[in-house]
Amino acid sequence: MPLLVGIVWNAHTVDSLARLYPEIEPYLMVVKVTLPTTPPSEGRRILRKICSLKDKRPCRMACNRLASKGSSIVKVPPCPKTYPVLKYLYKKTHKLSYLVEIGRLYPRTREAKLLLKKDVSKKLKLRVMLAHKMYDRVLSTADTTDPEEYGLYLVAKWRKEGTSFSEVLKMPPEYRKRPLIKHLVRFLNSEDYDSITLALMELIKLGDYKRAYRVMASEVAKPFLRYEASDLYARISATAHDGLDAESLVWLGLSAYGIRYIEDAYNWFYEARERAETGSFIWTQATYWLYLLTRDGSYLQDLRRYNPVSYYYLDLGLPVPWRKEDVWDTTGSLRNYRIGRIMEEIGGWGLAFEWYSKDVPSGYRKSRELLDEGNFLKASYLLARVYKVADKSKGVPEWWGKMAFPVHLYGEEIDSAAREFGIDPLFLRAIVREESRFKRKARSRAGAMGLAQIMPFNVKRFRREMKERVRNPYDALTNLRMGAFLLREAFAFYSSPHIVAASYNAGRGAVDRWLCRYGYELLEFPHFVDIIPYTETRNYVRRVMRSYWIYSDLYGRFSFGRR
Repeated sequence: MPLLVGIVWNAHTVDSLARLYPEIEPYLMVVKVTLPTTPPSEGRRILRKICSLKDKRPCRMACNRLASKGSSIVKVPPCPKTYPVLKYLYKKTHKLSYLVEIGRLYPRTREAKLLLKKDVSKKLKLRVMLAHKMYDRVLSTADTTDPEEYGLYLVAKWRKEGTSFSEVLKMPPEYRKRPLIKHLVRFLNSEDYDSITLALMELIKLGDYKRAYRVMASEVAKPFLRYEASDLYARISATAHDGLDAESLVWLGLSAYGIRYIEDAYNWFYEARERAETGSFIWTQATYWLYLLTRDGSYLQDLRRYNPVSYYYLDLGLPVPWRKEDVWDTTGSLRNYRIGRIMEEIGGWGLAFEWYSKDVPSGYRKSRELLDEGNFLKASYLLARVYKVADKSKGVPEWWGKMAFPVHLYGEEIDSAAREFGIDPLFLRAIVREESRFKRKARSRAGAMGLAQIMPFNVKRFRREMKERVRNPYDALTNLRMGAFLLREAFAFYSSPHIVAASYNAGRGAVDRWLCRYGYELLEFPHFVDIIPYTETRNYVRRVMRSYWIYSDLYGRFSFGRR
């Protein structure tokens, strides 16, 4: 069958594709039920069939599309109570029950605000008021003698002026986590370990084991608080149970390692590795730590076999098993690629990605297309998934490395900026790859701009210190020069590229606090990287160093960074 170029949708096309690709028949039925030529009776039958399936995504898609078109066949059930469906049914029938469901499930919407003028439960009105930031109204109308209303009153009070820790515990559970975390940060800054323990216990009651154990891992690593650390570990680790996920177990392992309970650490890491999917990030992390604890070569062999381009494998100074020959078959069936093209027509990239990434030939073909279009962002995510599904026991083909870690994108500009400020050009490439995926006009929610994601205040610093005008911060060379300038400044303070990457992401103030106030400079380096308090920075450092090491392995020699 020829590769699909474009699809003209009609009933005959849908039926033909359903016969060829029965695995995506539910999504093809979504197209059929929304065709203007489909009779209402046939549409109802198709909709009931779609919504009876275990996978509810096609049902939600069909119902939302029909609701947006104002179709008369939309009903609950079979349709789920999504916002588009409820909004359409309320607009059509003006039944209060639909408006109440909108207020209960989607209180931030404009329709939910209409409930404030209706004769409905006062508690529901209070929740809608909170969703729309009408805190003064909640404070003036809530009945503080009613426990549930008092809890909502306290939420509004926290938003307006703050609340005590004891008041946070009286809030409804669904509102409690954010104020609880605010108090936890305050306790951490004051090193009030009794209060820290209480706050972590409350997080665990809310089911947030990962956050509680993650905070514990950072706290118990402080070298000057051994007694408090041991007590904190004993009390919090006692909450572990058989149903914990692998990531939570890794955090328990890092906590135990922080106070040198080596046997406990080994047991937690071993259990995490057993529960994690082989080759996954958590499996790799647990295997790495088991190797550090035991120096058992079998763990190294497993890392090489299942994840040889991971941060943890590379941190051990091991070479990537690159292969010039095509050890991953790129010439096999393109069936999943064709299905991906169909799914992209039906529901966009999100649905198509799942199919493009099912096998190497399909992922390779689509990645080539994306790179030819200049879309490295999508290509990089797809290549990462291709790596995940491929058999790595015979090594990793060089074509994958050079596609996933390109050296030619903005090559002259990166080399020029790095040379001017004395930065390794491969390190600058690693920063740019992880900051913007080589997207020149990238802009973050925080306002960071361009290839190197420069914040406005750093543009001003560059202009002031370099005594030159910045006409366009998105200009590739200008942006990269500002990034190289910031990296040169960071290298003047820190010798380690890991710390430089951390300061580029979190700022020097945060890094100095971790190193000096917390005493993390006394920790072993692998331990420090895995317990950096900011999740974003912790992940960022690992990604940047992995990219730098891979770039160096493919295109040059290592100049710093690996042990």
